[in-house]
Amino acid sequence: MSNKKYKLFAAPADGKKAPCAFFVTAAGCRHGDSCKFSHEVNASDDIHKVTEHGSVVSSESEPEMGKSKQNDDKNDPFAPPRNKGGEDSAAKKKNRRGKRSEDDLPFANPKKKVKVETTVNPSSTTPLNNNKQKKVPKTPVESTTPPFLNLNLPIASFSVPTAKNTSSKKDETKVPSKEEKTATEIQKKKNETDGFMLPKSNPAAKKWINAIQTTQSSKAFAINYNFAKYKQKDEESGICSANGWVKAKPYGPWCEKLPQVIAIDCEMCETQDPVSGDKNFNALCRISIVDAVTKEVLLDSLCKPAWPVSNHRSWVNGITEEHLENVQFTVRHAQAFLMALCSEETVIVGHAVHNDLAAVRMEHYCVVDSALLFKATDSETATVSLKDSAKSILGKDMPETHDSVNDALTALECLEYYLQKGSDMKTIDRSSNTPSSAKSFTFYASQLFVHRIPNTVNEEHLTNLFLAHADIKPLSVETIEFQGSMGKTHVVFRSPEHATLAFQYLEGGKPEPDPSGRLQKKVFLRNKSYIRVRKMAFEKTEKTEKSDDENDGNENTKCTRRASSG
Repeated sequence: MSNKKYKLFAAPADGKKAPCAFFVTAAGCRHGDSCKFSHEVNASDDIHKVTEHGSVVSSESEPEMGKSKQNDDKNDPFAPPRNKGGEDSAAKKKNRRGKRSEDDLPFANPKKKVKVETTVNPSSTTPLNNNKQKKVPKTPVESTTPPFLNLNLPIASFSVPTAKNTSSKKDETKVPSKEEKTATEIQKKKNETDGFMLPKSNPAAKKWINAIQTTQSSKAFAINYNFAKYKQKDEESGICSANGWVKAKPYGPWCEKLPQVIAIDCEMCETQDPVSGDKNFNALCRISIVDAVTKEVLLDSLCKPAWPVSNHRSWVNGITEEHLENVQFTVRHAQAFLMALCSEETVIVGHAVHNDLAAVRMEHYCVVDSALLFKATDSETATVSLKDSAKSILGKDMPETHDSVNDALTALECLEYYLQKGSDMKTIDRSSNTPSSAKSFTFYASQLFVHRIPNTVNEEHLTNLFLAHADIKPLSVETIEFQGSMGKTHVVFRSPEHATLAFQYLEGGKPEPDPSGRLQKKVFLRNKSYIRVRKMAFEKTEKTEKSDDENDGNENTKCTRRASSG
């Protein structure tokens, strides 16, 4: 059935023709005179009355039906049901239903959101698609600035005032334990199979390959560069998680024009967590990096430790509380710099580099370490200091106050001499003078070094040991650093006199000099095993006392690189 409608008027009672419904409209009747209905309009008033009240559905109508329907809706007290008939009512119902459902939901319909976002603005000349705006390709411009210089880091420059000549780093003596020998054998097998990363892409770095391999084959390398140990210690003490460590990216075009060999040196201080009381004895407070080829200083900045500083060690590094007060440069900034500078093939050279890498929390094995390459004249197991290396090789006296830029350059010069001499490298004569600077002597003489500590012994046990034997309570016992089943630590007393008495009254073996000349003794445990307790200062002799009067002494070590024989 067609949906077109019109009305037929009722025939008059006098039998005349019924009025034509189309004739009275504006369009008129299309049949004209042949129409079978009346075209007379003399009774228009009656016709309109009939139109309002009498109607039937037919198949031909147009505008009149719409007008009549609107009037009916307005006047009828009961509006017709809107949910029946016609596409308009169905569409309105659908729209109302859709609106209610969107209002009830906590989030807008994502499809509609996408539809709105992807609507094209006719006034815009930028073409859009249904996914993402297409970017106009740009012609790549090669930057001439190295990426590590574009980091905009808050570098805090620092320089050490001119000081009297003295030592730079301390003599370290190391006697390999059974566990160390085992670790060395494991490391040797690793080197024979796959080995560590070696530089194979850049000529400037490749000339250091032999020195790198000699460093990696050293007996102490497997222990000193066991970064898993440092990560575990950091995590246990709450310093940082394993995710706080970084490792350089593989070599690629991104680093071809960057320095391939760098020298590094760091200064450390002591910090303490105010909540747990844990200490970090090697917190980074200054870092210096030098290009090994050009000798250009790439980075030299003070570094703000994460924990409050409990000991600045100003007499060692020249850094005071005031120097660090407004520093914003942190370990993470140092890591960002190294990640932008180094690939896994970058050669990092220095003295006891593992200490610097541990302080900056970077895992890296492509290193040349003078502490592992140089041998002492008087001991096969002793680790020579940078001070002694500089004096023997370069004829250079190191300043009393440590300067990390100077230390990095000095270690580099010593290692360049090693490259020239190779197997003809001479042994290093070690100095054994007691540190005579008042502050440095007091610092070392107030400590005892304890090693060969079994993993069943903790810091509290050591405190009780000195209380029981000498009736002297230490100021502190540093966290025991275990390597395998054995560990080592430093015990700090109130004064050199307290440390001397504590050592003297320990019951054990007879005091004997270790390979470096400092006195140590055995202290036995209940199970018949023993630990070794050693003085940190040398015994003064007439010779050293005379030397003290002539020159205000030679400091024996960098505080963060203490003697660690075991």
